[in-house]
Amino acid sequence: MKRTTDMRVMRRLGIATCCATTLFGSLATIAPTGAATTIAGKQAEAAALRAQIDRESMHVGALADQYNGARVALEDAQAEVASAQAAVDATVAKRKELKATLARRAASLYRGSGSRTPFSQVDPGNMAKTARIAQYGDVTAARDNRLIDEVKRSETRLAAQRAAADTARANAAQQADSAGAAYREASAADRSLRSRLSQIDAETKKLIEEQRAEAARVEAARIAASQRQAAAQRATIEAARRNGTPPPTAPRSTGTSGSGGQTTTTTVSPALTGNPFGPPPAVSSRAAEVVEYARAQLGKPYSFATSGPTTFDCSGLTKAAWGSVGVRLPHYSAAQAVLFSKIAFNDLQPGDLVLFYSDLHH
Repeated sequence: MKRTTDMRVMRRLGIATCCATTLFGSLATIAPTGAATTIAGKQAEAAALRAQIDRESMHVGALADQYNGARVALEDAQAEVASAQAAVDATVAKRKELKATLARRAASLYRGSGSRTPFSQVDPGNMAKTARIAQYGDVTAARDNRLIDEVKRSETRLAAQRAAADTARANAAQQADSAGAAYREASAADRSLRSRLSQIDAETKKLIEEQRAEAARVEAARIAASQRQAAAQRATIEAARRNGTPPPTAPRSTGTSGSGGQTTTTTVSPALTGNPFGPPPAVSSRAAEVVEYARAQLGKPYSFATSGPTTFDCSGLTKAAWGSVGVRLPHYSAAQAVLFSKIAFNDLQPGDLVLFYSDLHH
């Protein structure tokens, strides 16, 4: 029995947060107070924007999946319209064929009735034949009329079904348009936030570079002053030596080395090696192929309503991954969720579908 397979990729539209706080804080101890305050403000604004982007990303993801669902519903409605129209066309063709058959039968009855002269009508043999033909014609006409009425009723019923299908398609199209508009509006807002965040990051980077340059200038000036002072001291000592006078005694340092001094030690964590969760469980060859297909797509960009080969959205990736081994899935996360039996989280294996949130949009 096929498991509920495929891990749904959770769309991450937010920007990864870097460790800027530590860097900015250490530089602020060197830079002037005004510049430090400016960087702190930029940093706070960037943090607020990142939090807002994270929230909006969830909203955009939900709207994207709603749009997927509306598109699937529209496709179903269009298929219903096509099916209803095909039934109407078949009934119309049946009615036309029936009318043609009736016309041919009437012509045959007319030809089989023989001569219609006044003398032939009073011939006893012809009179009996004519009566039989008339009786047959009456019975056949009654049956044909019933068939025609039945076909007409079918046409009326199917036309009503076609009208209902047209209405359903129009409603589905309207819902798809609304869902698409909401998704595009939210996406535009998300792009605007990201643009502003990029601008703030660039401004912050510039401020940091300016602080570094200022710190380097101050340090260079301090070193130059120290070098000048050391050179003056050396000159004084050399002059005293030449004159035979003792050099001035340098004051003793009140600081202490050893336990009293400060030592900065940087500890670098070793790189993680291997898989911290242990080797993956054994899986079927088909599920392994699905996982390998999904892994091969790493690095390709996310793009809404696409299922490869160069871009994917979440349900598009699962659809393409399982499609690579001949399993056909709909391009809609909620629809994928109801296709297969449910399993406990502890029973998950590579390739299984994991869906999130109450509306299953991821």
